[in-house]
Amino acid sequence: MEIDIKKVTKFLEDTIEETKADIQGLFNADSELVKKYEEIKQKASEVPIKEFVQKKYKSLNKILNKEPQIKILNENKEVVKAGCVVVSDKDKVLLVSNKEGKIWSFPKGHAEKDETLEQTAQRETEEETGYEVEIIKRLSDLVYTSQQTNELIRVAMFLAKPIKKTDEEESNTQFAWFSVKEAEDILHHNLVFLLKELE
Repeated sequence: MEIDIKKVTKFLEDTIEETKADIQGLFNADSELVKKYEEIKQKASEVPIKEFVQKKYKSLNKILNKEPQIKILNENKEVVKAGCVVVSDKDKVLLVSNKEGKIWSFPKGHAEKDETLEQTAQRETEEETGYEVEIIKRLSDLVYTSQQTNELIRVAMFLAKPIKKTDEEESNTQFAWFSVKEAEDILHHNLVFLLKELE
């Protein structure tokens, strides 16, 4: 989806001074949308409006369920994803989960048009955890068949280190740092081999 800078900028300018009650009415009193709007309003005062809109427009559309996901396929008709094994200077591993914390994994997600695999991995990591990361090297790919869609999936995985914490993490996920041994114990068995590549 092409970003309509003028349209979104006008939206922000028209609503930036509205009260929270007005915002609740605008978004049908949806608390998650109100929370996201408050985050947007704060960020809008800190960065140039065009840069801010370009960064936030897709996230806002995802919340509003207005942006269909376009899957990128490689030459083998596999759905392309990318992600990171993020390791801190204290040898802790960054994992993500849903709010219930039942299934832990590495931050990863779908590639988008005109992105490199490294850019996808960095973007998805920041969206899911709020950490900007630096890519160190490429690890082995994850290859599997989706149980939901029966599609072949290939995930390019990268070793990365955290650079700084931002406020970008998604509201429907959680993240935590684990020792390598703890990560081995809670990750699905088909992900553990990536930790072995850290040795």
